[in-house]
Amino acid sequence: MDSQPTTYQASSPYAEEPSRGLFRRILMGVVPLLLIAVAVYLVFNFPALWTRLSFLLSNPQTASTATLPETVRSAGELGGAGGGAGGSVPCRGNIPYDREGRPRAICDDYLYIPRIRVAAPIVRPRSTAEAVINDALLRGVIKYPGTAEPGERGNVFLTGHSSYYWWVKTDFRNVFALVPQLRRNDEIVIYAQGRKYSYRVHAIFEVSPSQTGVLKPTPVATLTLSTCVPVGTSYRRKIVQALQTGPDPSTARPTSGQAAEPDKIPGVR
Repeated sequence: MDSQPTTYQASSPYAEEPSRGLFRRILMGVVPLLLIAVAVYLVFNFPALWTRLSFLLSNPQTASTATLPETVRSAGELGGAGGGAGGSVPCRGNIPYDREGRPRAICDDYLYIPRIRVAAPIVRPRSTAEAVINDALLRGVIKYPGTAEPGERGNVFLTGHSSYYWWVKTDFRNVFALVPQLRRNDEIVIYAQGRKYSYRVHAIFEVSPSQTGVLKPTPVATLTLSTCVPVGTSYRRKIVQALQTGPDPSTARPTSGQAAEPDKIPGVR
């Protein structure tokens, strides 16, 4: 009687499960790309990232804006009880702060945010064209055309870079890099037409670039700050809104302009 033949299936010592082999190949292809992307991101945004890290590590001292003068000459008041210290500092570019958290010069048409040590000129572009806005952002923080002026009953809208290409010559590539570090009740000051306008932060949130309602007029004297987040991208906008505390906001003038309705909130990258 013939026996049933035995079937023998050889197994190769080199065989492996197909799913594990596919996962390994995908991983080996994706990981190098991720590492390259991270390296490029760090290189492009190192100044802004270093600014943020230094702030978190140092926790710099902040002086009250009450120490700043109520008025300022167009050329700036330097040193003394007026709020500056440390000798003659020109009213151009970034104004440094001293160890006590006071700006070393008080200059007209400047924005001061002591908590994050911002002291930057306010630039007023005459057009909402993207090229004009982008050029103005290299010279300071911009007041979006048509929004209210300080001292008016409306919305003063200021925007600045959180990060920009490090090889482009500008003092303001990361002027607003620390805006996400602001908290409720932080103080902000604007000098305009020789007069001090004080604000206190009351709202912090994020919006998409298409949510342009933050540019619209407000019924009370308001300051709105905007910058791109996450740092080095233009994916979202960090919005900080502050209400005027001085002079008495009830004496604010009616707003003199109306902002155009852009397709998106200003921002680069």
